[in-house]
Formats: sequence, C-alpha cells, structure tokens
Amino acid sequence: MAGPASRSATCASPGLPPRPHDKLAPMCCFSRAVPLVASTKIFARPLGGTRQALAYAMDFAAAEDLALVLPIPTPIGAGDDAVEFVDLSACPDFFARLERAFPLLVARSTALAFAPQSRRQPAPPLVVHEVGDFQASFVPSVADFARLDARFRLPVKVWDTLPLHRTYGFVVAKLRATGTGFFAKLAGGTPKRHTLHPLAFTFPRRDPSRVFFPTVHVHDGEAHAEATFDHALYVQAPVVPPAGSDATIRAIEWEHATGSAASVMDSTLGAGLLAAHEPMARAFVHGERANEDLTVLAG
Repeated sequence: MAGPASRSATCASPGLPPRPHDKLAPMCCFSRAVPLVASTKIFARPLGGTRQALAYAMDFAAAEDLALVLPIPTPIGAGDDAVEFVDLSACPDFFARLERAFPLLVARSTALAFAPQSRRQPAPPLVVHEVGDFQASFVPSVADFARLDARFRLPVKVWDTLPLHRTYGFVVAKLRATGTGFFAKLAGGTPKRHTLHPLAFTFPRRDPSRVFFPTVHVHDGEAHAEATFDHALYVQAPVVPPAGSDATIRAIEWEHATGSAASVMDSTLGAGLLAAHEPMARAFVHGERANEDLTVLAG
C-alpha cells in the first residue's frame, strides 16, 4: 500500500446491547451485472478544509468479479493520491452502531444490474490499495479508467448521459464473486448474498459548503432520467441542516440522533470518520426520483 493513501480503524464496543438493524436499498454503479444489491447505507461528514469523509456499506451477490464505482466531485485535475482510504475491517458494524443513536425503524430491499466496456489507450496502472475486504483505487478522471482492468469499467455511453460526472473522479472497489450456495445451485445457480464491512475514504470536494452523497444509479449500463431510491443516509456536521434546506433533497425529512457518536463507539471513532459529540442526522429516501447525487448544505 502506498504512502498515506490509507489508514485503519478500530471499533471497540462501549458496552451497548445490540439492536435490530436491516436497512435494505438499491444503489449506485457496478461494472457488471449484479443479481442483488441490498442493505445499502451511506455516512458523510465534512472534515477540515475541503475534505469530506464518506463510508458506504451494502450486501451484494455476484456471479463474477466486478467493481463498485462511486463517482465523487473531486477538483478537476486531482492527482492519483487525492483519496485517502480508511480500513474499517475492524469495525464491520459501523452502521449498526450509528443506528443505536437513533430511534428504531425498518426498511426494505431490491436489486440492480450493469455491464462493462473498455476506454482509450492505457497509461501507467493506478495504485491498488488493500483496504480490508476491498481492493480499491482512485480513478482521477474518466480517461483514467483505461488504467484499470476492463472488468472494472463502466460503458463509455454512461458518461455521455451524465455530463457532470464526466468531470468527476471515481472510487473503484473491486469485489470478488460471491459463489453459489448448495441450495442455490439446486434452484438454478443464483449467487449467494454476501456482507462486507463498509468501504470508507476521505476526499477533497469542489464545493466545501456541501456534503456529498453518491446516489446516482446506473442500470444495465445506462443512466436513466429517473431511478428508484430506497436509501439510508447519515450525516454528521457542526450544524445539521433541517429538512428541505437544499433543493436537491427538498422533501427529505432529517431525523436528529438522540445519542452521540461517543455513546455508540469508542474513542477511536472509526479512524477520524466520526466526531465524538457533533450532531448527527439520518434520512430515508424512497420512491421514484430524478437520477442524481444528493447533497446537503452543512458547515
């Protein structure tokens, strides 16, 4: 692993009893067909200066190796080392712990599918970081996808329908096929569901006044004008915005935490992803919406 581009976290329990949790949701972009994507959750927090922390978790099933692709609004011209990965393999229940700071709710699930293609001539390979269960890279631009294995790229036509994202950088996490369980083989070979610890990283934002959630969907290798949302979003900031404070998330109701981060995790707090006593809020976004990323105005 190269230089300061990754770090790890510990996540000892402060002694709270477990509570039920099973947030299910469709989510984001994959380089190949995915029969199941579920239990998707995103945590975001502004850091000092322009940087933001983000943690992303999901369950998935995959018949072959593929990649999760998260477009992020890094400054144009950002270098290969703009993203710092955080290893949360020691804290697989990061989101379950966050949930303990909120009233109990229930949710549901669905699935997505996609396809790959190559792009432009190769350049020096991108650095691959070992981040717990993930092999992850930061792709500074669309052209730099040529520096990855073709299995881990999205079709060129996707970026034609997402012109803003064509200027973004991308976090790409390589995922292994989940295999097929014995009973699933008898039923036709459906890959089994697998749970990974959250993928976490920090990155520089173009707009430091906004906290960014990567929620754009790509279905079957295409980005449609609308998509079905069923997402659990978490934000921690010095001032948590009230519902409707940002046009991109108007009508989303934010629920404030009744507990602090320090009450649900120990003093390491996910290698700096969390602050001990800053306010937290969560929102559940459901139904058909414009297919776009969501942002929050927050300091």
